[in-house]
Amino acid sequence: MNNEPPAPKRRRARSFGATFVFLGLVIGGVLGLGGAALVSATGISKVDLPPIVAPTTPAPVAETEDEPAPAATTPADQLEPTINTSKERVQPGERFLLSGAFPTSPDGQVLQVEVRDGGGPWDDFPIQTQVRDGGIYRTELYTSRTGEREFRVTNTATGESSPTVKVNIG
Repeated sequence: MNNEPPAPKRRRARSFGATFVFLGLVIGGVLGLGGAALVSATGISKVDLPPIVAPTTPAPVAETEDEPAPAATTPADQLEPTINTSKERVQPGERFLLSGAFPTSPDGQVLQVEVRDGGGPWDDFPIQTQVRDGGIYRTELYTSRTGEREFRVTNTATGESSPTVKVNIG
């Protein structure tokens, strides 16, 4: 007794399998190339963000220590919040620093970064930081929205806000 299927059935099974593999490759290729073209056309692939660096680097620490000193010219100035930016012009998606001081705020108080576009209302930017080391703060952020944007930092416990700083995105 012969347990093998007749030759035509075997050929049909092989033909079906080969057709299935071929159609899978064709459909996969079309979807892959179409998806790549779509990503390229929308510009999503053009976002090249620099790597996030460790928050404690020698250069920025020296910068934040030097910046509050010039602002402290009179005793009244020492009690006012300050704000500085590492760059006044950045590309969309490029990181920049906001730093400054809230001299009257104790360590650990939460500070909310706020943003304003074109003189409109202030909106919460999705970043918070804390007062540390006797009143200073520092945070790194980026945005892809272009145009001139105004930033400030507000102490959530007291409602006190820093002056504003303008950053041109784009």
